[in-house]
Amino acid sequence: MAKSPKASGRPILAIDSAWDPATKTVAEYRKKKLYPYFSKQGLKLTRLAGRLAMRILFRVRAQRKAVLFITGMGHGSERVFTGHDCKTLLEVGNYAAQEVENKIIHLLSCKTGAELGPDTVKNGAIAFFGYAEDFIFVEGREGVFFECDCEIDRAIAEGLTVAEVHDRVVARFEYEIDVLAAQDDLISGRLNAKSAMPSFSRHQQTLRPPQCEAAPNVSRDRHSCRLRCSAVV
Repeated sequence: MAKSPKASGRPILAIDSAWDPATKTVAEYRKKKLYPYFSKQGLKLTRLAGRLAMRILFRVRAQRKAVLFITGMGHGSERVFTGHDCKTLLEVGNYAAQEVENKIIHLLSCKTGAELGPDTVKNGAIAFFGYAEDFIFVEGREGVFFECDCEIDRAIAEGLTVAEVHDRVVARFEYEIDVLAAQDDLISGRLNAKSAMPSFSRHQQTLRPPQCEAAPNVSRDRHSCRLRCSAVV
């Protein structure tokens, strides 16, 4: 993987679509729990939140060569990641390669890992982390779900390889699934059901297994952590 944001001194671009109850909840958590971590690490952060999470601003900020890492949160589908008021920020076939080229991308949104993720890599992104399925959290226990996702951002910021980020996040999901299984089987299953996080990278050799379409499920009694690792070259 390329140098981490901290090592390179290059800024992080953060997108927080905070306009409805779901996105507002996630945005507030990231603001309180994730961004202070970036600050403590001496990382530079540019944030487009709420009404600022719009296509025209994203396009300008993302194309800056100085930006190495993009972390975004908003509603999504297989081909589209949205910003404020569900308006398109990034769509398959409708963005300039410079917006993703030589960047590491993580999107906390439903289904963008299915088509948009590999498309960004085909257009020059260093790596993409996202979800191929719906991202669903349980009200009142949302912190567990968000914390698992934030593990991706922290690991990337620390400069880990794609494989190391993937393995670390798998381990975090597994741990939380085990803890929740002892407390609430339903919530544990919900965390488990939405944890299909594919990672895509130009650097196939950094992925484990190196040429897999889908890594085997990791069984946890009646649960399985469906994190998947795919390579796009």
